[in-house]
Amino acid sequence: MNRDREGSGYPGKESAVTNAGEVPPQDGGPEMGVMNKLRNKFRMSRGHGKQEIGRATGNPRLETEGQAERISGSARQVGEQVKDSGKNVRDAFKR
Repeated sequence: MNRDREGSGYPGKESAVTNAGEVPPQDGGPEMGVMNKLRNKFRMSRGHGKQEIGRATGNPRLETEGQAERISGSARQVGEQVKDSGKNVRDAFKR
Protein backbone atom coordinates (compact mmCIF):
# COMPACT_ATOMS: atom_id res chain seq x y z
CA MET A 1 0.00 0.00 0.00
CA ASN A 2 1.51 3.33 -1.08
CA ARG A 3 0.56 5.80 1.63
CA ASP A 4 1.76 8.83 -0.37
CA ARG A 5 -0.98 8.35 -2.93
CA GLU A 6 -3.69 6.61 -0.97
CA GLY A 7 -3.57 8.58 2.26
CA SER A 8 -2.84 7.37 5.76
CA GLY A 9 -5.00 4.26 5.49
CA TYR A 10 -7.77 5.71 7.64
CA PRO A 11 -11.02 6.87 6.04
CA GLY A 12 -11.28 10.63 5.85
CA LYS A 13 -7.59 11.16 6.66
CA GLU A 14 -5.05 12.24 4.09
CA SER A 15 -1.32 11.80 4.17
CA ALA A 16 0.71 14.78 5.41
CA VAL A 17 3.44 13.98 2.89
CA THR A 18 3.38 16.23 -0.16
CA ASN A 19 4.54 15.39 -3.67
CA ALA A 20 8.01 16.74 -2.97
CA GLY A 21 8.31 14.54 0.11
CA GLU A 22 8.09 17.47 2.49
CA VAL A 23 5.89 17.37 5.56
CA PRO A 24 4.07 20.71 5.93
CA PRO A 25 3.76 22.09 9.47
CA GLN A 26 0.38 21.59 11.08
CA ASP A 27 -1.84 24.72 11.21
CA GLY A 28 0.95 26.97 9.95
CA GLY A 29 3.22 26.36 12.94
CA PRO A 30 5.51 29.06 14.32
CA GLU A 31 8.46 27.93 12.17
CA MET A 32 6.51 28.73 9.01
CA GLY A 33 6.03 32.36 10.04
CA VAL A 34 9.71 32.75 10.90
CA MET A 35 10.81 31.28 7.57
CA ASN A 36 8.42 33.52 5.65
CA LYS A 37 9.66 36.58 7.54
CA LEU A 38 13.28 35.69 6.83
CA ARG A 39 12.47 35.07 3.17
CA ASN A 40 10.73 38.46 2.96
CA LYS A 41 13.66 40.24 4.63
CA PHE A 42 16.03 38.54 2.20
CA ARG A 43 13.84 39.60 -0.74
CA MET A 44 13.83 43.19 0.53
CA SER A 45 17.61 43.31 0.96
CA ARG A 46 18.23 41.62 -2.40
CA GLY A 47 15.94 44.18 -4.05
CA HIS A 48 17.74 47.02 -2.29
CA GLY A 49 21.07 45.68 -3.56
CA LYS A 50 19.79 45.39 -7.13
CA GLN A 51 18.36 48.89 -6.92
CA GLU A 52 21.65 50.36 -5.71
CA ILE A 53 23.70 48.49 -8.33
CA GLY A 54 21.30 49.65 -11.04
CA ARG A 55 21.58 53.22 -9.78
CA ALA A 56 25.40 53.05 -9.61
CA THR A 57 25.78 51.57 -13.10
CA GLY A 58 23.08 53.71 -14.69
CA ASN A 59 20.98 50.67 -15.55
CA PRO A 60 17.34 51.77 -15.12
CA ARG A 61 15.99 48.27 -15.77
CA LEU A 62 18.01 46.75 -12.93
CA GLU A 63 17.12 49.67 -10.67
CA THR A 64 13.39 49.21 -11.35
CA GLU A 65 13.62 45.45 -10.94
CA GLY A 66 15.31 45.93 -7.57
CA GLN A 67 12.72 48.46 -6.48
CA ALA A 68 9.91 46.09 -7.44
CA GLU A 69 11.54 43.24 -5.54
CA ARG A 70 12.08 45.42 -2.47
CA ILE A 71 8.44 46.59 -2.50
CA SER A 72 7.25 43.01 -2.98
CA GLY A 73 9.22 41.89 0.07
CA SER A 74 7.84 44.80 2.09
CA ALA A 75 4.26 44.00 1.10
CA ARG A 76 4.70 40.36 2.03
CA GLN A 77 6.23 41.41 5.34
CA VAL A 78 3.19 43.55 6.10
CA GLY A 79 1.01 40.54 5.25
CA GLU A 80 2.93 38.44 7.78
CA GLN A 81 2.46 41.14 10.41
CA VAL A 82 -1.29 41.26 9.73
CA LYS A 83 -1.43 37.48 10.00
CA ASP A 84 0.43 37.62 13.34
CA SER A 85 -1.96 40.29 14.62
CA GLY A 86 -4.93 38.13 13.67
CA LYS A 87 -3.43 35.18 15.52
CA ASN A 88 -2.83 37.35 18.58
CA VAL A 89 -6.44 38.54 18.56
CA ARG A 90 -7.69 34.98 18.12
CA ASP A 91 -5.50 33.77 21.00
CA ALA A 92 -6.73 36.62 23.23
CA PHE A 93 -10.33 35.48 22.76
CA LYS A 94 -9.49 31.83 23.41
CA ARG A 95 -8.75 32.56 27.07
